[in-house]
Amino acid sequence: MAADLEWSEWHLTPHGWIAGTENTGTSLVERAIPESRVFSLQYIDEHSGYGRSIVRWQEQWRSSDPVLIATLTAKFGSRPQF
Repeated sequence: MAADLEWSEWHLTPHGWIAGTENTGTSLVERAIPESRVFSLQYIDEHSGYGRSIVRWQEQWRSSDPVLIATLTAKFGSRPQF
C-alpha cells in the first residue's frame, strides 16, 4: 500500500497565522501567499494503512528581520494551532 501525503502551508503575518495552499490527498487548494508574511511553514502528514502517521513541520521561508519574527511568534505562537 502506498503512503498518502497531505500537506498545508502556513504563513505568519502581523495578523497571525494564515492558511496557504493545501493538498488534501485528493485535491489541491491553492491560496495566494500573503505579502505581509514574515515566516512560512509546511505541515506534512504522511500516513499508510500500516501504522501511525508521520507528522512534521518544515520551514519554507523566513524574512530577513529576526526581531519581527520573534515578536510575532511570541504573540501568535511558533506554529499555527488547529
